[in-house]
Amino acid sequence: MPDRVNAVTEITLGLDTTQPGLVLSFQIGTAVPRVQGWDLGRGLSTQLHGYLRQFVLPYDWSDLTSIVVARGPGSFTGTRIGVITARTLAQQLQIPLIPVSTLAMVAWVHGHSQRDSITPIAVEMPAQQGQVYGAIYENLGSGVVPIDGDQKFAIADWEDHLAQYPIALERVRTDALDLSAQQLGLALLDLGQHYLHLGQNTAWQDVLPFYG
Repeated sequence: MPDRVNAVTEITLGLDTTQPGLVLSFQIGTAVPRVQGWDLGRGLSTQLHGYLRQFVLPYDWSDLTSIVVARGPGSFTGTRIGVITARTLAQQLQIPLIPVSTLAMVAWVHGHSQRDSITPIAVEMPAQQGQVYGAIYENLGSGVVPIDGDQKFAIADWEDHLAQYPIALERVRTDALDLSAQQLGLALLDLGQHYLHLGQNTAWQDVLPFYG
């Protein structure tokens, strides 16, 4: 068993099922986070809880002080399963649940590679039927915040939206990146803790998956 954690120590569980596979992350205070990913395919719905329980060990569910969940956009089924699971845990444990946009996670990873840049980041993700998910984020150094929040656009409308934007933007396409489970898991934790410290605690019943 681990040493009993101090009552004021923050222990955060991160859960991302928006993309193919499962990414879990775990951080205790200021310690180095632990991140792991699995390609579960269609087994996500039946295997998620087992992987969660093993990942949290040797700590107890009651040790958690917050949960961060990727809310989408992404896989319809995977996103729904992840958000429902996070909502259930947060409700039972009576702890904050912080939703994080998948597009914000991508913007945060990209922003880390461009630390000196203050150019807003326009992130786009392919959707079905000739559409894209799009959002524009400001890189604050300690996190990213939406200038234009997540929306679903027809491709032509997205291009027009960007063309009419009054300042220069740095465009990032999610399908042009090869982000690792480690990058995604750390981005989820970083942004979740950033929002939590800003006081953006969200009641579990208000956290919904984003499908556009």
